[in-house]
Amino acid sequence: MGNKLKHLTFTGVSALAVLAVSPALAQPADLEEIIVIGSRFEPRIVTQSPTPIDSISADELTRGGAPDLQSMLKVAVPSFSTPRPAAAGSLDFLTPPTMRGLSTGQLLVLINGKRRHTAPDLNGSSQIGRGDVAYDFNSIPAAAISRVEVLRDGAAAQYGSDAIAGVLNVQLARGTDGFASARFGLTEKGDGEHTEIAVAKGIELGDDGFLRLTVQYQDHNASDRAAPDTRQQYFGRNAAGALVMPSGNYGSGTGLTPSSGTLDPREATVDRDIWKFGDPKYENLSLFLNAEKPLTDGITAYAFGGYSRLKGNSFNFFRRAGQDETVRAIYPDGFLPLQEIEITNGSGAFGLKGDDLAGFGWDLSSAYGGMSAS
Repeated sequence: MGNKLKHLTFTGVSALAVLAVSPALAQPADLEEIIVIGSRFEPRIVTQSPTPIDSISADELTRGGAPDLQSMLKVAVPSFSTPRPAAAGSLDFLTPPTMRGLSTGQLLVLINGKRRHTAPDLNGSSQIGRGDVAYDFNSIPAAAISRVEVLRDGAAAQYGSDAIAGVLNVQLARGTDGFASARFGLTEKGDGEHTEIAVAKGIELGDDGFLRLTVQYQDHNASDRAAPDTRQQYFGRNAAGALVMPSGNYGSGTGLTPSSGTLDPREATVDRDIWKFGDPKYENLSLFLNAEKPLTDGITAYAFGGYSRLKGNSFNFFRRAGQDETVRAIYPDGFLPLQEIEITNGSGAFGLKGDDLAGFGWDLSSAYGGMSAS
């Protein structure tokens, strides 16, 4: 704080010295140029912006080897983060992103400058983004992206309260060139195999327009880093020989016999490799279309949209034999619940834009987005 005060004092003294030497500089009539650092009418490029704007190409995103778009952004974008929840149902695939440590609902995501719709599921888990809704990044093929523009500062004055943390704008690839890629990878433990195939191709619309389609298929197997469950699995008996009733955190670990009773003999033989803790298994098919066609010298028509369907498995926490959540007549040794998740996502946008309407640029468009998770 002391350094800051010294700097401000020096600046003020310097300004007074300049005015003392050149009194004419203080006269408003002698001002030759006024620079406005905030504008709502014209786009700003990175070198002209008073706030940090990152432009990250598709090559930079895929260079890190991450299997999905959200993980790519986590590696490439400063201050962007996303958790890796487990046993969260559909939220295993709709992980809530954050920017600058702020809530998920304060990050705005755009595609080609248009708002992206959010997921229908409210995050009710005790994790990052609780009480907010996330975006379905899995529905956007990385092969369909030209670059991602990231404003790492608040933009609520222009976009609203959902841009307090910043803005992430996904620019789709343009042109008629073709693209094809295939990837395969697995973890050092030999699990989590990831297979991905992507194809993109554009066609000409007349002499100056294009229509580009991208299709991507992903097959991701589960990974597991769970340790053996050493907790007490069955009812014990107290010193009087009665069953010890369970509670939320009942019992001791294996090898620790309660001083006032005994453990069930099955504690010595039960399979304790019963947890699943890691990335879930899923298959994801997604496609995206981007088109643009100039109608006149000053008017251009455009459209873009996509569809995706993800099917995956989410393992919940293991229910021990002594827990109230277990029907012991059916599962005498406990059970591991498995949720089968299906997420479908569809979106579309179309519009007209021009460069000169009474001296202003203009853009008239309509967008639709829908999503279901079950």
